[in-house]
Amino acid sequence: MIGRIVANLEIVELLGLGGAGEVYRALDLSQQREVALKILSERAEPDTVMRFVREAQALAMLRHPHIVAVYGSGVDQGLRYIVMELMLGGTLRELIARGPLPWRTAVTVARQIACALGHAHAHGVVHRDVKPGNVMFDTEGNTKLTDFGLAHLSEASAMTRTGTVMGTVFYLSPEQAVGRPIDARSDLYALGAVLFEMVTGQPPFPGPTAVSIIYKHLNEQPPRLHHADAALPPALDATVQRLLEKDPDRRFQSAEELVSALDRLLRGEVDASAAVPLDASSEDADPGALPLVGRDAERTSLIEALDQAVSGAGRTVIVAGEAG
Repeated sequence: MIGRIVANLEIVELLGLGGAGEVYRALDLSQQREVALKILSERAEPDTVMRFVREAQALAMLRHPHIVAVYGSGVDQGLRYIVMELMLGGTLRELIARGPLPWRTAVTVARQIACALGHAHAHGVVHRDVKPGNVMFDTEGNTKLTDFGLAHLSEASAMTRTGTVMGTVFYLSPEQAVGRPIDARSDLYALGAVLFEMVTGQPPFPGPTAVSIIYKHLNEQPPRLHHADAALPPALDATVQRLLEKDPDRRFQSAEELVSALDRLLRGEVDASAAVPLDASSEDADPGALPLVGRDAERTSLIEALDQAVSGAGRTVIVAGEAG
């Protein structure tokens, strides 16, 4: 593909590739500027094509300093493409891999992501896949949110797949994990998980399998930040705990509300609005719950089936036994 001209763009360099397609650095021959050219694989499955089209639709309506700009999209020579702003500063995933970020840096990045989400939500777009790999930086260090391939356009209800798990399990809200309808507050939960990872170096709910991670999203309280670093401000911990509330009604209710809280945090103000009620912050979500014992073989088989279902290979499982 190097040297080929697609949609009046001369392909210069391969930046990345995957099963869905490739991303190239290209020269816009009309504007004489470098851009990123995303080309969908000709062998892409129908669901992948839909995601690609959805991303183009979502980004076409969004213009924000913290969202990767899209300059155009279409089909040329049988190739589906999106022309995007060229980002050469790396991803948040790469930055976290070097170690936890200073908390002020992490909060600043989270604030910029929240501003981007607020703009998207105001245009009826829920991202649904906020994660470090979808946060990029330009050469000046500005944060840019990208990859709206799972975005839900609220005016296009046919694109909603209720009952389907979509997104990356480390950052899934509880309602998204079980396939329930979601709204903007699900993106804020994911941002809370990202903020937790930025300051600790790991997601709030690690685990060996997708099912074990989803179980934690649904049933366990996130660790307190002081367990990872006693120097982290209590107000930051309260903010993260509120973002990671199981009940959407107990989270920040909008990206704008979150931005205000993060601004107060950066100014060093005590933010009572971010406080988590005592009953929601206990280390044990349900101290009266009885442990599940017995039927180890059945439980193992069920967990394996659930992992396969999360991976897209769903099947029916029947559990039978005496009542009681």
